Amino acid sequence: LKNHMQAFGASLKDNNISPRTNFNAVTKCSVVSLEPGTVTVIEAPEFHCDTNQLDNLLMNNPDSAHSKWGIKVIHLVRNPFSMAVSNYHFHSQDPTPEPFVHWANPCSLTEKQIGPLADLVAPTLSRPMIRIPMNGELFPADMPIMTRQDFDNIANDCNYLFQTKAGLVNATYYEHLRALDPTEGLRMATADKFSHFALMTNDLIMFDRVRQLEQERSASASEPPRQRHREFDLITMPMEEWIDHPYESMYKFLVFIFHDHMPHRKKKALSERYEHAFAKKSRESSHFTSAKSADTARLIEYLRKDEVFGGPLARIESLLVEILRRERLLVEVS
Repeated sequence: LKNHMQAFGASLKDNNISPRTNFNAVTKCSVVSLEPGTVTVIEAPEFHCDTNQLDNLLMNNPDSAHSKWGIKVIHLVRNPFSMAVSNYHFHSQDPTPEPFVHWANPCSLTEKQIGPLADLVAPTLSRPMIRIPMNGELFPADMPIMTRQDFDNIANDCNYLFQTKAGLVNATYYEHLRALDPTEGLRMATADKFSHFALMTNDLIMFDRVRQLEQERSASASEPPRQRHREFDLITMPMEEWIDHPYESMYKFLVFIFHDHMPHRKKKALSERYEHAFAKKSRESSHFTSAKSADTARLIEYLRKDEVFGGPLARIESLLVEILRRERLLVEVS
């Protein structure tokens, strides 16, 4: 990306942000400094401030003497059910790719270094203010996606499984993943990973709120001109599309970034190069697990029916479907 931007006379800087190390305990948001000409990568950001504060973080130039035209945000997401099963398969491999499973407590989803997870995300997830479709109905905007009770149920379910069974009283998390029935191992692994599900959901809601705020400002004659003409350009890209359709996903990414500033033949060549590199990596890497696992569909179906995880994950899935639908409508209108 940097090399191709430089072809247009732009020199880009890298900016990698640690969202929990760079965290403002007062606003409850990761501290970001999005200067013009910067490519910033944030994995699982902590955006728990109000909409206006997040809008300022994203849209304002850190150099207050100058304005900023806007920002392009590529939000990588994943279907929560396939994400859960992939996470279980990944960490239960022999050997496991990540050492933390040998010492971590998978049930400590409330213990974050910046505060309990439920305290951070429940205010947004309990009142998303987005109407999501569920079972053929359009639910009210204030219907919770998750409540504090949902977080308590997940922790209780994990504690019911962890170090309670014969032969596993002193076992590690990894030893549980190897020894438990896959359905129980899946529940434990999903509890361990649940902060990522909750943060993805929180980001979907907060980005949607910022987009709506910027649309209102651009339509308001009372806003200063530089506020009216800046752009919050957002694309939400499911990882399933990158995995199943690497060429099309890369091409869509390049169109989003460059529009007509990059010729079609260049976008096509880069997309083909990415597709070939992805195919090679998927054959060799331990990160690509679910497509190689025969029980993926069965475990997803199990999780959908589970009394603890089924409801929250289904509501997260419906939220994601609704956000993607809104983005398609915006593209069609433009």
